[in-house]
Amino acid sequence: MHVEHASSERDIDAAFAGFVRARVNALFVAADPLFTARRDQMAALSARHAIPATYGPCPNVEAGGLMSYGASTTDAYHQVGLYTGRILKGEKPADLPVDRATKVELVINLRTTRALGLTVPRCCRAAPTRCWNKRMRSAQGAADFATAGRSRRRAASR
Repeated sequence: MHVEHASSERDIDAAFAGFVRARVNALFVAADPLFTARRDQMAALSARHAIPATYGPCPNVEAGGLMSYGASTTDAYHQVGLYTGRILKGEKPADLPVDRATKVELVINLRTTRALGLTVPRCCRAAPTRCWNKRMRSAQGAADFATAGRSRRRAASR
């Protein structure tokens, strides 16, 4: 395992140079505001050096990253709305329970898989709870996505 740290745009370039020197086969990018803000740079460097990259947040995949796996952003915003409603109705924020994500999503950029010469297993392209292919616009143009989401509650009840 090869670890690089970055706190600026220049550090990201240097980190990728380190990945190339170390001949890494894949990259996991931790969820961080810097990496989300510099997602186009990260996707371009991953593509240039043919390094498959996995991310936590989905926007990195929309920019051209290979895939993401993490809590559903849509579900998190829904929970924020519910909590806001409860607070506006008079509940004290300190009295509200701390919730954790109950829905996770696997998002795969099919255009990137093709560019890297990778094959997506059928199980990842056709999850039983939800799966679709859709075209989205990003800074790099249209990209194909296969998205599969699964509720932990639903999975636990089976």
